[in-house]
Amino acid sequence: MSRGSKSLLIGAGVMLPTLLVALIFFLLKTHLDLTQERTPLPRPEWVAERLDDSQGQGPVAAYWVNTAWQSTSLQTVMASDSSRPDDEPFVMGFPAFILEWADGRLLLIDVGMDAVAARAFGAPLEALGLAGPMKPELSVAESMGSELQRIEGVVFTHLHIDHVAGLTSLCEQFKGTAPVFMSDAQALRPNFLTKEGADIVAKASCLEVDRSVTAPMTPLPNFPGVWIVPAAGHTPGSQIIVARIESGGGTRDFLFVGDIVNAAQALELNQGKPILYRTILVPEDEERQNSLRQFISTLQHQHGFQSIASHDQLALEASTLPEWPGRSPLKDPAIDGRIKIKNTLHNPEAIPTKGLWQ
Repeated sequence: MSRGSKSLLIGAGVMLPTLLVALIFFLLKTHLDLTQERTPLPRPEWVAERLDDSQGQGPVAAYWVNTAWQSTSLQTVMASDSSRPDDEPFVMGFPAFILEWADGRLLLIDVGMDAVAARAFGAPLEALGLAGPMKPELSVAESMGSELQRIEGVVFTHLHIDHVAGLTSLCEQFKGTAPVFMSDAQALRPNFLTKEGADIVAKASCLEVDRSVTAPMTPLPNFPGVWIVPAAGHTPGSQIIVARIESGGGTRDFLFVGDIVNAAQALELNQGKPILYRTILVPEDEERQNSLRQFISTLQHQHGFQSIASHDQLALEASTLPEWPGRSPLKDPAIDGRIKIKNTLHNPEAIPTKGLWQ
């Protein structure tokens, strides 16, 4: 072996351990930073009482708009256990939510993605064999059309790019500016996975940042019946949006929980995400996540709340929330030749069975 080859081997032998130590340090710091965002959660009974205070003034309707979807298996998004088959299918949706008041004003919760961003976001999982091709739908701006001019406020469950990228097309069509309600943690302390989203929000021409969200729970100004709970756990600035919908002489209470869980059933099972997912791919504060799952579960079982997990598309379709009443590719397969989500579940080849590093 030549002297040069030996030098290269020695250099590689030094460099690889150094890189590994640097990666471990980086991930440990990311997890530690997340733990610093643990603020007190409100008592579940107090949450229910606060919604009673705004009775008769809250939103009268809530809708969802799915901007893309991707088929995978449940074990890719939720830790495995022996009670279910490894190849149980799961459909990841990428929705935005729209709350509407009697006077016509709209509040937007997350904005999903446009087609270009969706394909880029889905490509890595597809390349690894963990998911099928990403299927873009209409963006929020395309789905809402002229109705988006009624938007008077925006709030994000968190700033991962799949919840934020739709802002570009929205701002191109939206003629005014609207407040975006954030905590300091969400606006000022992003981590490496939310920095891109935070930059998009900060530079968005159609938004004005309002950092009035504080713990344990903040009412949204000018949007009675809606409160925000600073949550952290999944990202430094993760937020739970609490809303009471008043329609038909009754009320329905909702928790828009973002990615605290990916699969709705994880709340019932108090089950986290796959360990390598939550430690390396998307570093989370699992102790906080566990507290949040229990907090949400208590509101569900003791106070009648319905939780909406952003990425569980089939659970969303089965929920009491209707789809935004626009033209949807999910209901009209002729649009761009796209297929309905439910048809995917009858095509075994469309559902990857390989889990995420199980």
